[in-house]
Amino acid sequence: MVSGEYDPAWSSFTVTPAITRSTGVGPALHWMQPEAGSGGTNGDTAGQELWSLVSVTQRLHRWNGALYQANAWAGVGAGLLTIFPDDGRSRSNRAAWSPWGQLDFETRRLYIGGSARWFQAADIGRLMTSARAGVALTPASYDHWQPWLMVEARTMEGLVQGVEITPLLRVIHRRVLAEAGVSTLGSLRLNLTYTY
Repeated sequence: MVSGEYDPAWSSFTVTPAITRSTGVGPALHWMQPEAGSGGTNGDTAGQELWSLVSVTQRLHRWNGALYQANAWAGVGAGLLTIFPDDGRSRSNRAAWSPWGQLDFETRRLYIGGSARWFQAADIGRLMTSARAGVALTPASYDHWQPWLMVEARTMEGLVQGVEITPLLRVIHRRVLAEAGVSTLGSLRLNLTYTY
């Protein structure tokens, strides 16, 4: 699977090839634009952040019903945080890691999911949480585009204040999933996933 997400505060690019039916391992890049004063206790933490990780994704369990499917996921990444200071000083590096978990439930017409992820590097810690719900506008069909209306509520510690709400238009076609929307903070959000 290849996935990319963009918004002004946090963008990511991940490649997760499957090594078993329920496990994937691959590189992940996360770019963050922290709010002023949200870095660690050292003076070199004010600036853009690039988290370069090798991530393991594990499906813990899948529940299959006649009309639904649900999944429990977990993963962890380890690598390097690079900080690019706003004042032009030399960049700095530190060891980093990032555990996460996700639950989702879906039918052919409804989706509900939630996730939490922690980014940690020395004195910098960032918690991201998300809850999503959506409804399909047309019946599911593998060979045709299926549009969905989604809404997401998320928090991103040190990146945005409070809860950010984003209505999204999602379209699914075969192995492609694309989303676009504008959040309550006025941020454009774009997501694209291709499963191979």
